[in-house]
Amino acid sequence: MPEETTTAVTVSTVTAVVVSAVCCRRRRSMPEETTTAVTVDTDAAAMDIIKKNMVWSVAAGLLPVPLVEVAAITAVQVKLIRELAEHFGVPFQKDLAKSAVASLLASLGSVALGKFVARSAFRFVPVLGPVVAAASLSAMAAAFTYAVGRVFAVHFATGGSLLDFNIENIREFFRKEFAIGLKEAATMKPAAAPAK
Repeated sequence: MPEETTTAVTVSTVTAVVVSAVCCRRRRSMPEETTTAVTVDTDAAAMDIIKKNMVWSVAAGLLPVPLVEVAAITAVQVKLIRELAEHFGVPFQKDLAKSAVASLLASLGSVALGKFVARSAFRFVPVLGPVVAAASLSAMAAAFTYAVGRVFAVHFATGGSLLDFNIENIREFFRKEFAIGLKEAATMKPAAAPAK
């Protein structure tokens, strides 16, 4: 039986520990029994990409038409994945990125999805509804964008691609990053839309 292997990949800034034995095993041709713990600090440039797209997702969450803003937020996340793929030199495929975003959103569970839809639909409530919906949906959009960005930064930094992305391997990591993203969104300072 092979001894346990630990691989450390340090790039710099925010630390996340991901145990993704299946993904890493495929890319590095490791024996089936080996578990790989990958420690990744997302580099500053990747974090800048993530933060910039958090601002874009907040802006998308402010759109006044219910459920249209969800499509705009999804477009921001696909753009985020494309930018991270370019940063890490990974081939980008729009259809795979859309599928990954949908899978990540579904991985939050029915309660979180219900909150997301309810906050969007809250715009139909007269007077305060649009204001409350815009604020809460924008915060959730920023948190989701943060988590998507962190997941793909780690995945791409460890040699992954859109072709071998597997939600089962990162579900818990994504949920933790979403919780961190909610805190990050709460501390975001108002800013003008970022330059493209």
